[in-house]
Formats: sequence, structure tokens, C-alpha cells
Amino acid sequence: MKRTRRTLLGAERDTWGAGPEEDLCPGCQQSVVGLRCDGCGAAVRVGRYRILRPLGGTGRTFLAQGPEGRVVLREWRFPAAPTPALLQGLVQDTQRLQALVHPRIPRSLEVLTTGSGAGTRAYRVQEYIEGTPLETELARERFSEPEAHELATQVLGLLRSLHERPSPVFHGAVKPSRLIRRPDGALFLVGFGMPSEGGSEATPDLPALGLLLKQALSTVPSGQGAPRPPLSPGFARFLERLSAQDRRTRFASAFEAMRALDPSVAPQHRPPRSLGLVVLGAGLGFIALGGALFLRQPPPSSLPQPTLSPKRFVPPENGTNPTLAETLVPRGVWPPPLP
Repeated sequence: MKRTRRTLLGAERDTWGAGPEEDLCPGCQQSVVGLRCDGCGAAVRVGRYRILRPLGGTGRTFLAQGPEGRVVLREWRFPAAPTPALLQGLVQDTQRLQALVHPRIPRSLEVLTTGSGAGTRAYRVQEYIEGTPLETELARERFSEPEAHELATQVLGLLRSLHERPSPVFHGAVKPSRLIRRPDGALFLVGFGMPSEGGSEATPDLPALGLLLKQALSTVPSGQGAPRPPLSPGFARFLERLSAQDRRTRFASAFEAMRALDPSVAPQHRPPRSLGLVVLGAGLGFIALGGALFLRQPPPSSLPQPTLSPKRFVPPENGTNPTLAETLVPRGVWPPPLP
């Protein structure tokens, strides 16, 4: 009997033999029949998604193939059987992430669970962004100051869109492995976990970005031992304020940090909170004005009233069919002379 075996990267080849369809374990790369590898315990299939390979170094994020294309599955394991409230909290967090509509933030699609008891696994399914992780770029070369400036501008723009939401959202783990660069140079912020919302301090992500930029400027890949050129005084001050641990010294917001890089950056336009009251007041004013004009009109009995004339017969002409003519005329004019 012909059997199809899928390789690690999704390619298919035909083998011959009896038995169900086999998959290749993304962890130990052994042949697996079923949803999970008996050897290492790695998941092979989750719902309608077939896991292809791990992403990153943690072993908890996977590239998977679904009916509509490739996606990312992020796995959660639990030390004990998760409570329904815990799983429901994961679903609610995913729903909050689905509200983050931004062209540089992958869409969250759904949450799936497998197993039972302490063996329960939860998976968040997210849009897959094809590109190169920033940590891979840092392993190859050190960033120049213009490159670091461009990196800061892109990431601050992403953080600003999160922090300036009506309910601010913080990423909480800004680091090289959570930034993906597409071939066109656009950076995507990935790896959202349980998003934290609210609070008065909107800058937990800013010092993390400051440390990331310092790492990008100071990392010396193998074989590149030349000293780094000194930074311009302005950019050096920017890095110190961005990465400062003291809140009194650090930038108060992503917008303030962006203005330090580019003074032409405009604040986000928001309608004033009193706009609704202004509109309501104007509406009430128009209503009052209309009421006053109505009261100033003369009483209905003193106004000239038009009279609906009775129907009159129009004699036929040239053998045509007769018609009824109805005319609205002022009082006293009716009847007009007959032809």
C-alpha cells in the first residue's frame, strides 16, 4: 500500500508499506504515527495544523502548516492540570491581542488545547511573518549609528501605537528574538505573551529597547575585532535616557523618545473630550431657536388656508377619453370659467 511521509520542511515523498500516515517529529526527527512523538513528547499535529520545525531557541514556538498557509504556534505547558479559569484567561488574552490591528504586528488567530490533566498543552495560533530575526543580524555584524537610528525609529513607532491606545498595551519582552525583519526592511514585533494592560507607567518597553540598541552597537561578531567608531553626542545622550533605570531620567513615553530623534514628529491627534458636550450644546441651541421661531408665528386661524378644489369634468376633445382635473387654488378663485 502506498503511504505518504512528510519531511521536516513540509516536502512530501512517497514510501511503500502498510499502516497510517507518518510524520517526522520536529524535535528528534524520528518517524511518528499520531499526534505526539512517543520518544521526546513533542507535538506533531495540533488540530488542523502540522508542525514543521521549532522557531527560536526556546523550543516553545513552532512553524506549522495549516489549510490556508503557514502559521506560528506558541506552546504553553502547565506544571499541573490547568483550571478552566486559566484556559479562559488565555483565550481572553488572545482576544485582546486580536484587537491590536497594526500592519507590523502579526494577527492572533485562535487558541487550541491538546491532552488532559497535567499533560494539557495550549497553543496560540498566529500569523507567520517570513523574515530574519534581529538576533541573526546581530550575530553577523555590528550596527552602525545610522542603522541603530533606523532601528530605534521603527521600534519606537510600534511601541507608540501600543502605548497610546485607550487601554495601553505593553509588549514586556522587547529583545532581538522578538523582532523580525522582512526582505523589504520592515520590522515586525512578535512574541506577545500575556499582554499587560493599564497602569500609569507606559515605559517598561523603553529601557529594554535601549539595551537592545546598545547591544546592536557593541556586539562584535567573530572576526570583526575593530573598535567601534564613537557615537555622536546627541545619539549617545538619547541612548542613556532611553535605557535609564530611573524613571525621572528616562523618556516619559515612546512619543517623547521619537521627538528626541526627530523633532518633526507630531503628536497623535485625538478629539477633545469636551467635543461631545459642544455638539450636544449646539444641538440644544438649534432646538431652542426653532422653538422660538415657531412660537412667534401667528395662530393657525389667522393664516390664509388653501382650499382643495372639487374635481371637475373636462369634456373630451377630438374623441379622447375624459379625465378628472384636480387643482389646488386659493380660496375665492374657484371655480374658473368653463371652456
